[in-house]
Amino acid sequence: MILDAKNQILGRFSSELAKELQKGTEIIVLNAQESIVSGEKVQLQTEYKKKFDRGQRHTGPFFPRAPERIMKRCVRGMLPKNRRGRKCLSQLKVFRSIPEQYLNEKIDSFNIEHKLRKGRYVKLGEISKHLGSKVTL
Repeated sequence: MILDAKNQILGRFSSELAKELQKGTEIIVLNAQESIVSGEKVQLQTEYKKKFDRGQRHTGPFFPRAPERIMKRCVRGMLPKNRRGRKCLSQLKVFRSIPEQYLNEKIDSFNIEHKLRKGRYVKLGEISKHLGSKVTL
């Protein structure tokens, strides 16, 4: 199953991904940097920066910078913490944008309804850029 994460709320999209992965479906997610996180921009950036700065350099806990890794970590938190959860996570591939090999493929999307007020959300790519990732917006 190939899914597009563009304009999908990160948490709701990740929970749907976790449900599908537990059914045994292999999933490929495209446009991870175009998914959105609801909330005020400044508040979200400081919250993610605190998560990123937490821990020590060599011992962790480590928090990713790249948008595809942030999404994969979000899904990981919604899966069981055992062998089955690791197997489910191995069936998930997340890409920052659309690679050439998937340009001609049929891309699906979850129909998750959301009503966001103007300016009350941030793209995941913007958060990654704030954390220091090399994202082109």
